[in-house]
Amino acid sequence: ATTTILKSTNTSNPQQHRWQEKRRQNFKISVSYKGSEFCGWQIQPNNPKRSVQQSLMDILDPILKTPASSVQNPRKETPNKPLNIRVCGRTDAGVSAIAQVCRVRTFRSRDAVNANTVRDCIRRSELGMGGKLGCLGVESVG
Repeated sequence: ATTTILKSTNTSNPQQHRWQEKRRQNFKISVSYKGSEFCGWQIQPNNPKRSVQQSLMDILDPILKTPASSVQNPRKETPNKPLNIRVCGRTDAGVSAIAQVCRVRTFRSRDAVNANTVRDCIRRSELGMGGKLGCLGVESVG
């Protein structure tokens, strides 16, 4: 796994330097979708229609879920943990989106997956191929 070491800028006391390991990788994903195909953005248990959030999780889970073999510290990293997806606003059932922005967090290394891989995965999915869910772009944001 790729690890970046960050050093605190506090130089007043050398013993107070804090070192952190930054293991996460975040992707900013811009999507568009036809609202008639979904029950809205947020996961809604017991709804016969799928949500956009659940659809993205199902599409991205195989490539972004932390594999058990890569977990170095079981107390901090959980293998097979569901993806963490956050959105800037939500839509209700039947409401379409032209450029909805969300953030997906993963513990996969940059060597294992990159923005192009994420974009292509969404575009090649059943929803992407059917024009129900479009991927406008993906950026690695940290």
